Amino acid sequence: MSQLHLPPLPSIRITGRSHDQEDFALKLNLLPYILPPASSSKSSPYLNISHPEALAASQSTTGPNPTVPPALRHWIRKFTTDKSSHRTFTLTRGVQGWDTELLEGRLRTLLATKLGYKGTVSIVFPLRYAKLVVHTPNPPGVLDHAISFFSSGKKQEVKNYEVVEAVWPYAKIESSGGEGGEAGQMVPVVMGEDKWFQEWRRAIAYAVCKRGKGWVTQEDRMDVALDPGKGEMTWRERLGNS
Repeated sequence: MSQLHLPPLPSIRITGRSHDQEDFALKLNLLPYILPPASSSKSSPYLNISHPEALAASQSTTGPNPTVPPALRHWIRKFTTDKSSHRTFTLTRGVQGWDTELLEGRLRTLLATKLGYKGTVSIVFPLRYAKLVVHTPNPPGVLDHAISFFSSGKKQEVKNYEVVEAVWPYAKIESSGGEGGEAGQMVPVVMGEDKWFQEWRRAIAYAVCKRGKGWVTQEDRMDVALDPGKGEMTWRERLGNS
């Protein structure tokens, strides 16, 4: 069950093509923005399972030591006490409250308006480690048993359980503090999309103008912070200097 508390890897991939060639292909790692300090109550995912009644019950499962809701507790007990020789369940990991449309708009405006890039741009938000099929541990001697089992020509029974979903928030709806605990505004776990864009735009611009391929890192941010002119170059200026 430790896999439930391992996050997915959200990222941004920005590519530009013109004249039948790839001008740049950038990647940015967004994992730090769904992982606040361990002391924060925002650091754990929501745990859900596929049944609708369990889904509603499980959405309150947050915090560093969450109280397991009855539906999820029942599912765990059922899975761990099942005597079937081979049991599996599918774990999916997702990110909630991440406004990718807003970010895509900011990035496209940066490329077209600020940098003057005229090529074809692709911006996608892939999520690695988003799906995992978990199998029960094999008992001692399971290999010998499996060889004997399959040699007999019998069909192996595999019992598949419901999908378990671990949802990691980029932002959460927090209580407004009013009477009845009304829902308030979306609060980012680490920082909002606009602030992220302001912190990374110069590093992205510089990576585009130097026809970068690969990850844009904190070192790139530091580089343009120490030499601000690098983050202010346009695509046309870059072509003129090449």
